[in-house]
Amino acid sequence: MNEEETEEELEAIHTFMSMCHDNLVRALDMRMTEKTCLIALEYHEVHLGIFLSKISRKMIKIISRVHQYHLNGLMHKDLRPQNILVYAEEEKLKVANYKLGFVSGIIKGNKVLK
Repeated sequence: MNEEETEEELEAIHTFMSMCHDNLVRALDMRMTEKTCLIALEYHEVHLGIFLSKISRKMIKIISRVHQYHLNGLMHKDLRPQNILVYAEEEKLKVANYKLGFVSGIIKGNKVLK
């Protein structure tokens, strides 16, 4: 790395260190040696990959709850975030049954059979 690139990187690091925003990871400390620059960042338990996998599992649970309506000949006509109740301590989701509608027949796949 040439001297100009090194200066650009140091400037970027100093800019990063001075940034402060609720939606950015904070840099807590920086240590430099001749060959490396170490930056201590605030700790977070979850990264986006873990968060998305949790969301995927939650979506499967929501779909299985809606499927219970379908198995009983009902359609949920108002499925939206406000009608999905979250019990945080138990990490449990429940689908509230506002605006239910009867299905005249049995649901198989995406068709209603008479």
